[in-house]
Amino acid sequence: MKRNKIVFLLGVLVILIGCYVGLQFWNESKAAKEEEQKEAKAVKVKTLEEITEISYIYNENKFVFEKKDGTWIYAPDEKFPLEQTYVETMENTFSTIQAERELEEADALEDYGLEQPAYTIHLKNEAGEETNIYIGNSVNDGYYMTVGDKSKIYTVSSSVLSPIQYDLMSLLSNDAFPYINSGQLEKVVMTKKDKTETFLKEEEDAMSTLESAIGGITLSDCADYYMEATEAAVYGMDEKNVTKVEVTYTDSNEKEQEFTFYIGATDSEGENRYVKLGESHIIYKVDRTKFQEMDTLFEK
Repeated sequence: MKRNKIVFLLGVLVILIGCYVGLQFWNESKAAKEEEQKEAKAVKVKTLEEITEISYIYNENKFVFEKKDGTWIYAPDEKFPLEQTYVETMENTFSTIQAERELEEADALEDYGLEQPAYTIHLKNEAGEETNIYIGNSVNDGYYMTVGDKSKIYTVSSSVLSPIQYDLMSLLSNDAFPYINSGQLEKVVMTKKDKTETFLKEEEDAMSTLESAIGGITLSDCADYYMEATEAAVYGMDEKNVTKVEVTYTDSNEKEQEFTFYIGATDSEGENRYVKLGESHIIYKVDRTKFQEMDTLFEK
């Protein structure tokens, strides 16, 4: 009797497993079919080829990017160190837009928020051709969109706006401060005014302090994306106030490398020091506590 009960329960378990596997297969097949149907309805909306200018307004700020000699620049200020990948993504996204569907019998533009669109993205190419992409009301997880003469209306994924949803400083191409691991420092030379101090690998205590300080520096908080020569004193980067730090280290490939950075004044809040890497014009703010022990070593 007990054996029959076990056999029965095993049979029920097998049936349940079979149902579960079948249900999983059905769900996967359904999802795949829905995706195929979605792709079948999708429409590629071509705008312009070889785009050389992109402009739009985001958060009440106007952005204009132009391509010159294959490089994208921020047109209002060509000195702005623009991270190319952001605008390249815009270029790729807006040259051909993957719409989810085209509305067969569309109503008036105002019904979709396209009479006065929330976003207007202006495109121009090298041939002088121009067009606009208009984004209107939200729908499901996307938006209504039209282009050019507004004769056709589409629905698009919300991701179409992702490339432009950044403030200007988020588009900054930050300098890469070399990462120093333990034991990699070979020599550090610090100079301020007429005083120079040199620290060598053999000076273990000093190098340990310098490794900790220099290895902890990251450049991400930009204070000024282009310091003019006349502004050097504002950041303590003039000859009278700046501390020049020349670093020699061995990289992960056992090759000797060198770089120079500059430590300037303390900011108005008293929490950070201004830092500049090499010949870059970008001024960063770095936690002042990272330099306290360096200053102590230098002043000994």
